This record gives sequence, structure tokens and C-alpha cells, in this order.
Amino acid sequence: MPPLPADNPLIEERVALGEKLFNDKSLSLDRTIACSHCHQPANAMGDGVAYSSGIDGRLGRRNAVPLFNLAWKSSFFWDGRSPSLRDQALHPIQDENEMNQSLEQMLDKLKQSPFYQNAFEAAYNSPEISPERVGLAIENFLLTKLSFDSKFDQSLIGQAALTAKEKRGLKLFMTEYEPRSKCFGADCFHCHGGPLFSDQRFHNNGLDNLDGCSLTIFY
Repeated sequence: MPPLPADNPLIEERVALGEKLFNDKSLSLDRTIACSHCHQPANAMGDGVAYSSGIDGRLGRRNAVPLFNLAWKSSFFWDGRSPSLRDQALHPIQDENEMNQSLEQMLDKLKQSPFYQNAFEAAYNSPEISPERVGLAIENFLLTKLSFDSKFDQSLIGQAALTAKEKRGLKLFMTEYEPRSKCFGADCFHCHGGPLFSDQRFHNNGLDNLDGCSLTIFY
């Protein structure tokens, strides 16, 4: 089991509140986008584009981070600048290129809603609506986003069979150098190994050294 936050246990009412907030466009200044605008279930909770867009079509500097299996992570955003999901959840709301709304403006909207008054009461046994509780609720919801039923997962337990091309890809993925056959693989597993296909570290992919490129991009 991953080390779930002891001060924010998974509670059905809190998960439901977090899901509602995650999909609520009122968290953006002009009520046009929600968190789910960039974090789409059909795209592994990302958006599948090079640069994610916020209100008024404003482009950010990076694309949306996929949001799944987050209970195994200890830092967030592409550069790891946020130490927790509850902290991370509040940054896009305030970012001028994303939702462009102050936390005070967000609270004014939420406090005017009878639904949220009841939902916060159910989730926290108190009607108080605060940025901290918004972050905790979204954290609760995101911790339930898991990846465990892909075709590869099914193949490991004998419920699906990989095609010849998929088996070849897996061999390349898992092979650095095979001395018996003197064949080199793609050597992916060093960074993308283990059950989560990640070493949970940050790597510079070198794009900042290309001519004309001024951004440092982390993966």
C-alpha cells in the first residue's frame, strides 16, 4: 500500500466533493474551464497537446501532467515544485495562464452555493469553506485515480495475450544489451521500470540545449 496522507483519509463524501470541484468551471475566473479541461479521463488525465491552454485560450509553458497513481509520488508538477497534491491543486486556479482566479474570488463563488455549503458540511463535519479544504478534497479525489487494468496488466495475469508486435516492443523496452545474441534493445526500463513504469525522479531531456530553445523541460 502507498503511504496515504494520515491527515486526509479517503472519505466518500470528501472524494465526491473533490470530484465536483475538479469538474466545476466556476473555479476559473470567467467560468469557462475546470481542472478537467486539461486533465481528461480519455487522455490518461492529461490533454494530449504540447502546450495546455487556459482561459481565453492562453497557452502555458508545458502540457498537463497525467494524473494517476499519484499516491506513490511525493512531489508534483513537471519540475516537482509542489510537495503535496493539496498544494498542487490550488496553483492552476491562481495561474494567469490557466484559471486566473484568486482564492478569495473562488471562495466567494463557493460560499454562494447551497450545494457546496452542504457538501463541505458532509465532507468535514463543518460548513467552513476554505482554500485548505478545497485542496484536501481535490487531493482525496485524485488519490482514487489509478491505473491497473491495461492490456499489459491483463496479460500478466493470463487474461489477455500480447500480439507479436507488442511482444517485440516489450523485449525492446526491457533490453539494454543481450550478449548472447549481441542485440541491443531500446533500454527504456532503466527509467521506466517497476510496477509504475517510472523511477519517480526528474530528468532533463536536453531540449534546453537545442538552438533557439529557451525553456528547460523536465520529464
